[in-house]
Amino acid sequence: MGDLGIVSFNVRGLNTSNKRYHVTDIVKKLKASIVFFQETHFKQTKIPKLPTKQYSSWYHSCHPTSASKGVSIAIHKSLPLKVLKQYADKEGRLLFLRVQLYTTRLTLANIYAPNHDQIPWLLRALDSLQLFADGPIVLGGDLNVTLNPLLDSSTSKSSISNLTLAKLRSKLSDLSLVDAWRTWNPSARDYSFFSQVHNSHQRLDYLLIHKTLLPSTTTTGISIISISDHAPIHLTLNLVELPHKTCRWRLNECIIENTKAFEDIKRQLSTYFELNENSGPSTPIVWETHKAFIRGVFISWGTKLKKDRQREIDSILDKIAVLEKKHKKTRLKETFLELKAMRDHLLALLQNKSAKSYLHHRCRLYAHGNKGGKLMSSLLKKERAKQHIH
Repeated sequence: MGDLGIVSFNVRGLNTSNKRYHVTDIVKKLKASIVFFQETHFKQTKIPKLPTKQYSSWYHSCHPTSASKGVSIAIHKSLPLKVLKQYADKEGRLLFLRVQLYTTRLTLANIYAPNHDQIPWLLRALDSLQLFADGPIVLGGDLNVTLNPLLDSSTSKSSISNLTLAKLRSKLSDLSLVDAWRTWNPSARDYSFFSQVHNSHQRLDYLLIHKTLLPSTTTTGISIISISDHAPIHLTLNLVELPHKTCRWRLNECIIENTKAFEDIKRQLSTYFELNENSGPSTPIVWETHKAFIRGVFISWGTKLKKDRQREIDSILDKIAVLEKKHKKTRLKETFLELKAMRDHLLALLQNKSAKSYLHHRCRLYAHGNKGGKLMSSLLKKERAKQHIH
C-alpha cells in the first residue's frame, strides 16, 4: 500500500503569485496529496489562478465581500480522488467534501474558527459535519483554541474554561475524532502559532482523524513557522497505492547562467568531439549521440546546483528550527528578532527560486505567441465563458 500525505496550513493569504509558489513548494516537500488551507483571503468573486502543475483540483469556501477569511482544499494530480458532494458555508470558514478514493469513502473537513466565541461556533460546525459525513472523517484546520491548555500552550493557561473545553472534547469524541499528533506524542510540547501580543506559543492547528484511521497513521508532525504566522502540520496515512508518473526532461536555462557550470559544459563538449570525430563512427552518429551525452552533463550539473541550493535552504531551516525551539522556551525579544531575520533570509532565497518558474511561464507564452494550440484554445475558452449570457 502507498502513503497518503495530508497537510493543514494557515497561510495568512494566498493572493500573490510568489506566496502561492512558496506555499506549494512547502507542501510538496511534505509530500502532501491533500492540503487544507486556511486564511486564503480569497473573495467569492475574485479567486486568483492557482498552481495546477502539482495540485490540479481546488475547492473553496470564500466570503462574498471580505478578504480576511477563506478555506480551500487542494488535491494532488496523482491522487485519483472523486468528489461526490461538497458543502461550503457563506462565511468562508467551512468546507466539507464527501469523496471516494478507489473503494474507500472519506469525508474531508476544513475549518477556520473565529477568534472569539470559538466553542459555540465549533459545536455548530461539528453538528453540520455530523449530518454531512459519510465514511471516516479527516478534519484539518485552525480551531483557534487549545484542546489541552496544559500541554498545548506555553503558559499552560486558556481564556476558555475547562468546562467549556470539555463540551468540545465530548463532541469530538461523539464523532470518534482523535488528535493524531497528540496520540503519537502524549506528553510532548510543541506549538503551531506564536502570539507577539501575548508573547506565548500555542497549538491552534490540528489534524483530527477518525479513530479507525489511527492504525494506518505512519507519521505525524508540526513543521516550523517560515512564511506564515502558523506552522504547517502534517500526517501520513498508509491507505492507497499511488500511481508513479514519468516526466519529460527539459533544459534548465539557469545552468547556463552559472559561470562554473557553463565553462565545464564547454570543456566536456570539446573533449567529446575531440575523442569521437576521427575515431570511427560516422558524423551523423557522433552528432546524434552528443545530444544524449550533453543532456547527461546538464542533468549532472542541474542535480548538483539543486542540491547546493537545497542544502543552503535546509541549513537556514535548521537554524530557524533551533531558534524557534529556543524562543518557545525563553520568549526573548532578541531571539525573536534573530528568528525574524532568518525567516526574511529564507524568503529571499525562495524568491530567487520562484524566478525560474516565472521565466518558464514567460517563455511558454512567447513561444506560442498567437499560434493556434492548446494554450490559445484554453485562453479563448475562458474569454467566451465570460461573454456567455446565461
